[in-house]
Amino acid sequence: MENANAGPVTMEDVLGALNGTDPLNTSASKIRAILGRGSFATLQKHLDALRAAAKAAQEPVSLSAVPSAPPEVIAALWSAAYNAAGHQLAGKLASCMTERDALRAAAIAAADDVATLAAQVDALEQETAAAHASSEAALADCAAARKELQAHQARDSADRMRLATAAEADVMAARHALEMEKRDRTIERQTLQSTVNSLTDQIGELKALLSLQARQPIAQAVQP
Repeated sequence: MENANAGPVTMEDVLGALNGTDPLNTSASKIRAILGRGSFATLQKHLDALRAAAKAAQEPVSLSAVPSAPPEVIAALWSAAYNAAGHQLAGKLASCMTERDALRAAAIAAADDVATLAAQVDALEQETAAAHASSEAALADCAAARKELQAHQARDSADRMRLATAAEADVMAARHALEMEKRDRTIERQTLQSTVNSLTDQIGELKALLSLQARQPIAQAVQP
């Protein structure tokens, strides 16, 4: 007697128990051992239908007399194909859902990355603006320093020109004073030399006069 709780054994159950095994190479007892339920009569009925379908598939079929496929076999094959397609579709659906979840997580991560990059770009733009402002200020300071340096160089050049002119004037004045002093010394030396010469002449004349005067008394004393 069939197990009422498990339900009657169907052709699909028998096909599942066969799992690709040739129905000609098995028995109802083996099918029941695999399923663990079902009456031998029901199992044998399904097994006979499958054996008949297998034999019909192996025998050459005349085109003029094609036997109709057993409805139970067609129903079982359709049910098996439908369930297989359902399992395949469920697998594909699960794979698609997994891929969808992965893509959603990747999209969320990409959105976070975009937000982070946007924040970094904003910070970089602010830093660039600050650096540009600092550069402009530095350029302005450099321009002011250059102008001040040029003015200082102009003042230094003017001061050097004045100092050079004054130094040249001082040198010329000193040279003129030296020349005048040399001339005065020359005049003084010439005057002194003239005085010395005159004194020498006068001394010579005095010596001659004294010598003459000294000889006159002697001459007077010698005269008779």
